[in-house]
Amino acid sequence: MLLKQISQSGTAVLMATHDYHIIRTFPSRIIKCESGVVHEDATIG
Repeated sequence: MLLKQISQSGTAVLMATHDYHIIRTFPSRIIKCESGVVHEDATIG
């Protein structure tokens, strides 16, 4: 996947999704926001 290659080269990639399948498939740092407030900051994988 292109975004994974970009990330591995040292460039930060920010992706917004509601699809937990994508999150499980490409584990990384997860920041959960709700109503503009950060509720969770975790590393998956």
